[in-house]
Amino acid sequence: MNVVVHGNSNHEALTAWFEELWGESEDFDERLLAEIKQSWVLAEVTPYEIYLKTLYRLVKERLDDAVTISLGSKIEAKLADFQKTAVRQVSGMIAQYGGGFVADVVGLGKSFIGAAITKAVRADG
Repeated sequence: MNVVVHGNSNHEALTAWFEELWGESEDFDERLLAEIKQSWVLAEVTPYEIYLKTLYRLVKERLDDAVTISLGSKIEAKLADFQKTAVRQVSGMIAQYGGGFVADVVGLGKSFIGAAITKAVRADG
């Protein structure tokens, strides 16, 4: 359970709780074992894959609730998909929090993203 137990009474309470759960448990059957073997549960994952999964979980809500914008200009036609995503996300942050940051490595078009964000925010209001 990955807990630190202080004192015998806590240990006794946890042991009783575990024994109760264990009493309700059922043995694995062949169907469950077959399902586990076909799932991702037994797959070995790299630290990078865990990092990506964690990162996705942290930003999933922003991706799902991304603001839909249409710039209707020459800027939008010139943006790559990842830049359009940045514009939607930061525009949403500005609407929700009053500001946001665009940070990326050199050469990925932060100036274009900034221009598109400015146009989107000015269009909203």
